[in-house]
Amino acid sequence: MLHPDIESLDYPAICRLQNERLTKLGQRLSERPDWVAHFAAAGMKPSDLTAEDGLAHAPFLDKSALHSRYPFPFLAAPMQSVGRFMATSVTTGLPVLFGMTEHDYGELLPYQMARVLTAAGVQRGQRAYQGYGYGVWIGGPALDVGFAALDCTTFPIGPGRGELVVKWLRDHSYDVASMSPL
Repeated sequence: MLHPDIESLDYPAICRLQNERLTKLGQRLSERPDWVAHFAAAGMKPSDLTAEDGLAHAPFLDKSALHSRYPFPFLAAPMQSVGRFMATSVTTGLPVLFGMTEHDYGELLPYQMARVLTAAGVQRGQRAYQGYGYGVWIGGPALDVGFAALDCTTFPIGPGRGELVVKWLRDHSYDVASMSPL
């Protein structure tokens, strides 16, 4: 187990932890006008997340809602606490930016990505070819911090150069490869 303190909890303990975290989330979102309006459109308040059916009725967040609040949609923290912006990858239109605090990028993202990678079979200390892009996009940096949280040796190559990729995958004996289609 990657996080036995969480992964070994029994169901009642998981429910208590979820309720504690949803309470804190509801409090934070209640301080942000965009989030209050988003929940109100669904007939809810952010604090309703802790209701027994709160998550089932929580409003979805789609790109049209994000684009309607351009340029900094749905920040859940004050702008001065945002340490970096990342973006969605898009095929048309403007990318959607989202702000990340130091806690988001330095603690939460590595924790989440390590869980995702572990669920996909990545093990501590493996050699990882990292072929997702960098820049403002979240893919490459998110995988980097996830691999680092698992003490993997990462080769952050990025996308492109398909023939080189094939050679390197063969020659370097990577244990793991992450990439988008070439």
